[in-house]
Amino acid sequence: MSCQGVAALSPCDLAGIIDTVTSAFPDTGTLYKRDWSASDGYGGTTVQTTSTIDTPCRVQAKIGDLAKDADASGLMVQEFNVFVPPTLAVSPKDEFLYKGVLMHVQGIAAPQTEQTFIEFMGVRVG
Repeated sequence: MSCQGVAALSPCDLAGIIDTVTSAFPDTGTLYKRDWSASDGYGGTTVQTTSTIDTPCRVQAKIGDLAKDADASGLMVQEFNVFVPPTLAVSPKDEFLYKGVLMHVQGIAAPQTEQTFIEFMGVRVG
C-alpha cells in the first residue's frame, strides 16, 4: 500500500537508522549459537557451540524471583530484556553472555517491518 504525499523509507535510510540505534547501545555481549542435537559419539546427543558473535547490546535487568521449576527449587531466577541489532540471528536455544552473566535466550519478540533492533528475554537461574 502506498500513501500519497508520503515518501517511503528506502533500504539505505533504514540501514542508517539501524546504525544510529545500535551505535547508541552502551555495551557489548556475546551470542553463543548452540546446536542441541550434536552427536556425543555414543549414540546420544549433546550441546555444542557452533559459533560466537560479539555484538553491541543494551541490557535491562528485571527483578529476580524464585524458580517455579522443581529442579531449580529455591534458586533465584534473573530475567533480562536484551536489545541487539536486527541483523543478528537469535534463536531460543542460544545463550548470551553479558558482563559475566550467561543467560538462556527466551521470548524473542516477533519481527517487525523496518525493525531497528531485536528484543529478547534472557533468563539466568542460579
